[in-house]
Amino acid sequence: MSPEADAPPDGRLAVVIPCYRQAHFLPDALESLRRQRRRPDRIVVVDDGSPDDVAAAVAPYPEVDLIRQENRGLSGARNRGLAEVHAEFVLFLDSDDRLLPDALASLEAALHERPDAGFAWGFNEPVDSTWSPMPWGPTSFRGEPTYARLLEGNCVGAPLGVLFRTAHVAAAGGFDESLDAAEDYEIFLRLAREHPYLCVHEIVAQYRHHGSNMSSNHDLMYRAHVQVLEMQDPWVVGDPMREAARRRGIHEAQRHYVSPARLERLKAAVRGGQPVTALREATDLLAADPRSLLRSVAGWLGI
Repeated sequence: MSPEADAPPDGRLAVVIPCYRQAHFLPDALESLRRQRRRPDRIVVVDDGSPDDVAAAVAPYPEVDLIRQENRGLSGARNRGLAEVHAEFVLFLDSDDRLLPDALASLEAALHERPDAGFAWGFNEPVDSTWSPMPWGPTSFRGEPTYARLLEGNCVGAPLGVLFRTAHVAAAGGFDESLDAAEDYEIFLRLAREHPYLCVHEIVAQYRHHGSNMSSNHDLMYRAHVQVLEMQDPWVVGDPMREAARRRGIHEAQRHYVSPARLERLKAAVRGGQPVTALREATDLLAADPRSLLRSVAGWLGI
């Protein structure tokens, strides 16, 4: 069932947290909401048919509303939360991540400054399972935040650092439940076709890498990104600028998801004394992403 566009412009702000097999992570996410300079008016945790004890994890937080449903996947859980909240703004926080203390205040202020904007986003700091910072991640955004810019790649990132106007997300039909991944990228594109969006140019959230993130499945993520970009045909075909932007977006997805997997296979083949496999992987990588291959060779040689 698609969420209805009935969220009033009342200044209220809600946070929706889907949870499936991650009850042990929930307290960190909820504590980060308690530390917000701008506390959310409503917090909804959606237990998406999880086999672990989500209720026990939520019990110490009386300010949290817990909703249980049969498993519908991440998009289905987000859409259920979206249908339950009645607020002007909504943020979808994953249960294994957390917000930094100024996140909601900064994002809300940006949307108040631009009433026509569909969403505002900040940067996500990658951290490991112990919350220690990892040595990569975006710290700036260049260019104009347009639909064409998003075709070139998901500059926004995961939705944990994004504050949406609830009515716009609901009017767009919520998250696409037919997608196995990249559903956040798809809704960014869908909203960007109709509304401008904003970057607050600061780190607002921490994205935790713990080995079971969906984003670590490079093949799945690559296929999903290409699928989402192909879904843009009605708004891209016949527009040379958008067609070129989409080609760059497919190449970026390949560089981000396919190249690292090829590099790992290349390294394994070299270490394992498999010259034929190594040559095949190097040839494929050279054809698809020569910069990654050259950087890796330089690194191996200490250049």
